[in-house]
Amino acid sequence: MNGTCYLCGKRGYIHVHHVYGGSYRKTSDLFGLTVGLCPKCHEFIHSGNGTETRRQLQHDVQQAYMDKMDWNVNQWINIFGKSWL
Repeated sequence: MNGTCYLCGKRGYIHVHHVYGGSYRKTSDLFGLTVGLCPKCHEFIHSGNGTETRRQLQHDVQQAYMDKMDWNVNQWINIFGKSWL
């Protein structure tokens, strides 16, 4: 996949990153909550050093999606089981 990295803006080969992984991965797919990351940023966000960046991304994506859908936090929690706000 070619595109632009969501974090650093680098163009080229991009990995699909599920903003909410693990048990939330299928829900991320269902709602299109993925971003493109270059290999370096993708490795970083999954590392211990990327925890703060990953949490900020989860927060920002949740807020943007809730705004887009005109949802409140309870509506989000009904689908995802938790909030990252």
